[in-house]
Amino acid sequence: YYAAKRACAVYLPIIFERKGRIEFFFSNDGPQPRRAEITFGQERLDGSTVWTRTDSVQTGACDTVAFHALERSALNLENGDYLYVDAVVDGQPLPRITYFPDMWKNIAWPVANIRLKTLKQEKQHAGWITRLRLSTDAYARFGHVVIPDTGGSFWLDDNFFDLSAGHDHTITLWSAEKFDACSARIGYWHTDWP
Repeated sequence: YYAAKRACAVYLPIIFERKGRIEFFFSNDGPQPRRAEITFGQERLDGSTVWTRTDSVQTGACDTVAFHALERSALNLENGDYLYVDAVVDGQPLPRITYFPDMWKNIAWPVANIRLKTLKQEKQHAGWITRLRLSTDAYARFGHVVIPDTGGSFWLDDNFFDLSAGHDHTITLWSAEKFDACSARIGYWHTDWP
């Protein structure tokens, strides 16, 4: 469900492949025109850049705009290489979008060192709001946070996301009880799943 929520975001970079051609789009499902500052390219699992470009994309309300395309045959792909789009709208960075042209089946996912930092924890109405930032030194497939039972009932605004080397991702958590965020367990492809 987290992946479906991300796919239904109001502002969404899209990488789409068909008939040997890879196309890059920016979708604005909002009621107002928007400009997005885009950085896109190809990276490796260790975070090294193969190539990168920048663009500025203007969309109308409820509009999708293509901003780049290339032939798949033009890519020089090593095992695990992926394409990405980073976008900023109204000064706010959007979650990174990644696309693996060779899919995931034969990728040797690296062992990642994922770090967790508590940005804020405060009482709000009938519970606690905690903001956590995760970062990694290598590509972490399906990064996720497991909350200890001491937090009581809870919900996360995002979980089970990919995290590129050198990048971070912030999530917001609501819990019925205050808990020590340092006791949260971080997992990804190589760890035990909840």
